[in-house]
Amino acid sequence: MDILSAATMLFLIMDPLGNLPIVLSILKHIDPKRR
Repeated sequence: MDILSAATMLFLIMDPLGNLPIVLSILKHIDPKRR
């Protein structure tokens, strides 16, 4: 899971505004506690 988290963070840092809709759609399905 650490590698996946690191890859996700790197992806977000490289293109934060372009990835915002994708991130929001993913976070919609995750518990508020886990966000």
